[in-house]
Amino acid sequence: MRKLFGVNGWKPLALALSVLAAVLFSGAAAVWAHSVTIDTPFLFSGSGYDSNQSVIHNDQDPWKGFVTLTATNTGTQRWTDFHFGILSAGSDVSHVYFQGGTPTMTVNGSNVPIQWTANNNTVYGSPFGATLDLYFSQLVAPGQSATFTVYTDNTQNKVNFAMLFYPTVSPVPIPGAIWLLGSGFLGLIGIRRRKVV
Repeated sequence: MRKLFGVNGWKPLALALSVLAAVLFSGAAAVWAHSVTIDTPFLFSGSGYDSNQSVIHNDQDPWKGFVTLTATNTGTQRWTDFHFGILSAGSDVSHVYFQGGTPTMTVNGSNVPIQWTANNNTVYGSPFGATLDLYFSQLVAPGQSATFTVYTDNTQNKVNFAMLFYPTVSPVPIPGAIWLLGSGFLGLIGIRRRKVV
């Protein structure tokens, strides 16, 4: 190696590698500075807007990134969708948006296909900002935890904001077999009454 780099060959190489590492890591820190993972699972025994929970997000440069949180179903009904909303934390949140990346969801470590709708049409000065609704066909059963990752963009106003979130459940439809069974029983009762008369 000494012949290749000379007697002092390691010093320039070490300096070059240090500079390269500093550039790479400082760039990575700026790109991911806003991304946040909430490690403590949020527990939901109810559903709907009244069961919402929230967290204050002290945003920082570059004012956009991913938020990952875990929610545990401690109730008795299965979740069919999950909702996010931006709330004011004392600042105007009309320019904080859900965008830039597709939201994701995992249950027990497995990816769950979702459909989603973002509403970024917000009113200036309103304490309520953008909303994001996630819909999934693989229901989150009682006792299960779901991890969601969403993307926010706050590059216009650069303010701190709160994010609220909550699950909802859809009424469980009565399966067709029960309707058939019920109509069969009514039919038998009708036949029996005809024979009695």
